[in-house]
Amino acid sequence: MDPVALFLAILRLPLYLLLELYYFLFRSRPCKPITNQNVLITGAGQGIGAEFARQFAELGNTVHCLDINKELVEGVVGTLRAAGHGAHAYTCDSALIPLL
Repeated sequence: MDPVALFLAILRLPLYLLLELYYFLFRSRPCKPITNQNVLITGAGQGIGAEFARQFAELGNTVHCLDINKELVEGVVGTLRAAGHGAHAYTCDSALIPLL
């Protein structure tokens, strides 16, 4: 066998393996449906946590909202319940959980 052809064949092998690895890591995987589940959201009193709670509730999930501020989390849960979604409010400081 020609040494140049052998060298080129050896170079192609790592490139093929790198492409296979790239495909394995970054291929689009089928999404797991997130409906009819219980979803726990911390920081759900405002901002992105409240938006997560709203979107998960719209998908048909029961949302359990945790926040340090009782009034904010109850306001979000009240809004969700008024829209006909299942939601529960809990007041909790999740930063203190490791201390328990």
